[in-house]
Amino acid sequence: MPLSNVRKQFSVYSGRYDLVVDRVSYADKGADFYIQSGQQYLDRTFDIFKAESRFYSDLPINSWYVLTPDCRVVEDVYLNNSVGARVRLHRISLAAYKSGNMCCPSYTVSNLRVTPAISGTVNVDFGIITPGEEANNTGILLAPPTTQIVTCEIYGKFYQPKLTIDTDVNIWSELYTAALVMAACRELEISYRNTVGVKDWEEAITLELHGVELDYADQESNYIIKFRG
Repeated sequence: MPLSNVRKQFSVYSGRYDLVVDRVSYADKGADFYIQSGQQYLDRTFDIFKAESRFYSDLPINSWYVLTPDCRVVEDVYLNNSVGARVRLHRISLAAYKSGNMCCPSYTVSNLRVTPAISGTVNVDFGIITPGEEANNTGILLAPPTTQIVTCEIYGKFYQPKLTIDTDVNIWSELYTAALVMAACRELEISYRNTVGVKDWEEAITLELHGVELDYADQESNYIIKFRG
C-alpha cells in the first residue's frame, strides 16, 4: 500500500481529517509526520526478518571510515577487493581503537559527528556538510586505513526506507499496513499526552505483530539442533 493510501487509512482510524487537505486527494497536511514517527517506533521495537540487510560502500585507498546513516545494528563487516579476496574484520571497542591496541584488520562502531558542523562548509573528514547531514554521521571506523580500492560490505539491521512521497512503499506499508496505521495513531496519542491511549495502541500493535516475531524467532533458531548446557 503506497503512502497515499496509508495516509487515508490513518485519517479514518484517527478521525483527524484536519491532517489531510481533503477527503478526495488525502494529500498531506500533517499526517505524514505521525506516519513516519510511527514507522520509526516499529523499526526500533519489533524484530522482523526484513530488518536485516546488507550495505555496500566503495572505498578508495586510505579510507578510514564508512558512513551508515540508516543502520541500527552492525553485525558483521567485510572488505572485498577487485580480485575476489574477502576479509572479515574483527570488531574492537572504541577505546581500543583510540589507544591503537587492536587486531588488524579491525573496525569499531562510532558516532562520527564533528564539532562544529557548519552547513555549506567543507570538512576534511566528511566532505561538504549539508543541512541536517551532521546528525547522520554514524558509521564505522576502520583500522588500519585501506591500502587498496575495496568494497566494504556491512551486515546488520537497518531502518526501513522512509515514506515521503505518495507512491512510496516499504515493508511496513506493504505487509503490515494495519500495524503502521496503528503506530501512527499511537504517535498521535502521545501528542495528546494520553498515556492510556498510548498503552492501548501499543497492546494492539503487539498483538498484530506477535505472530511475525514468532516466525522471525523460529527462523533464527530452527537450524540449531543442540543446545549447550
